[in-house]
Formats: sequence, structure tokens, C-alpha cells
Amino acid sequence: MNHPAFDPSAFDTLRSSVSDDPAFLAELVTDYLEDAREHVDTLQQAATDGQVEQLERTAHSLKSTSQTVGALALADVCRTIETLAHEGRLDQAASRVPEVAARFDAAEVKLRAHQSALEAEC
Repeated sequence: MNHPAFDPSAFDTLRSSVSDDPAFLAELVTDYLEDAREHVDTLQQAATDGQVEQLERTAHSLKSTSQTVGALALADVCRTIETLAHEGRLDQAASRVPEVAARFDAAEVKLRAHQSALEAEC
């Protein structure tokens, strides 16, 4: 699929699910960005080390949380890596890992802008 780096409607759904609490949502974005950066690093290391199971688990986790915050392009590439790793196609899964960092960077810019707006509401 060809999703945007950031989908505001998915973010709005998340916002609704936390009772439109801007402070809490800003904190969730902070937590997501910190955790996602760690997952990106873990994916890169797993690809380097040839750890197919770690690739699959980490891609799954990052896919799920990215979907929740609206980072759909990142979720897409994680879904692909997860599937390839599950099928044991390590080389193909590992070859997609560089896309993760690029898509995370693009989503991070958008999420930080939303985070700033949320903090201004507090």
C-alpha cells in the first residue's frame, strides 16, 4: 500500500480514544517517538546480525504502534518486513530495514508538529 507518512485521521481517532486530553496525548507521542526510535535501532541491529526472529517481533511491534499514531507509511514497511521475516526471507526483510529509518524520520516531523500544537492547548 502507498500510505502517507502521517495520517491525521488516524491521529484524530487516537485523540478521541483518550477523551481529547491534549496533555496525555502529547505524552503518548513522546513515548511513541522514544520507543519507535529504539525499535528502528533494534531492527537495524537485527538485520546486521541476521536475527530473523528479532526482525519479525520488532517489526510487528513497531507496525502496531505506528498504525495507532497515524504513521501509516512506517507501518506499511514494518508489515512487509514482518511478513518476509516470518517466511524466513531474511535477506529480503533486511533489505527493507533502511526504509524504516526514512519513514520514521518523515513521521517524526509530522508528529512533533502535532505534539507542539497539543502542548500549546495545555
